[in-house]
Amino acid sequence: MGLVAGAGSTALLDAFGGGTGQVVRVGSGAVSVALPGPRLLVLDLHPGPASLPCAVLAPALATVVAAGAVVVGDEVMINSFGLQLPSCWVQVSRWWSPARVLPREPGPASPRPADPGGLDAVTWRALRAAVSALAEHDAPATADLLCGVLGRGPGSTPAADDAVAGLLLAAQARPGPGAAVLDQVGRAVTAAAAARTTPLSAELLRHAAGGLATRVVVRALHRPTEGNRAAVRALGASSGAATLAGADLVASVRWGRLAA
Repeated sequence: MGLVAGAGSTALLDAFGGGTGQVVRVGSGAVSVALPGPRLLVLDLHPGPASLPCAVLAPALATVVAAGAVVVGDEVMINSFGLQLPSCWVQVSRWWSPARVLPREPGPASPRPADPGGLDAVTWRALRAAVSALAEHDAPATADLLCGVLGRGPGSTPAADDAVAGLLLAAQARPGPGAAVLDQVGRAVTAAAAARTTPLSAELLRHAAGGLATRVVVRALHRPTEGNRAAVRALGASSGAATLAGADLVASVRWGRLAA
């Protein structure tokens, strides 16, 4: 059995207490491992600014995957030292901290009109209503509206989920809603996502509720230049545009109502 070095995200520390998982997806760029909880861990074969907060960075594993030695259904043993697959051992030799949004003074509402970013009309109306409720510090109404659209759209991260993640992240990047309100909303979304959407999307929503995302997304929220926003739009077929749609709704808020 070969040995592969890996670097684990500190957001996954609680998942390395021991247990058994299973490989559920194998791609040229990543291997997804389902863990009890339910949780999802991604072995990232090509780390970079778009690496997910639930990733173990393991570029040396790419050779093993290319040889067909990792397949869907493989059992994975996990402990505090790393992950054992049938074909190799991924030793977590160091830890890295994923990007986190930081609260900033909001200033005036953004002059940029919020764009649906390809979201369907039902999702867009619900998100607009959710942001209005959030501006009024109404956590239950916000949570109900966001949970109601989870899972809408195709893909491993449905577009509605990407927009909800963008909304949660952007809300945490400004002090307006208040930590207690956002915590209540985030916990509700995290709990609902496990049953309403895909494992990967549920995991990313869990981290978004805690303010964690890829460096590309966090950079665009902190400094929304056209270049930084273009880098987000390049994520996936629709993920980036949907993420920006949710974030832009928060930026368009004048507390108590949406900008025209």
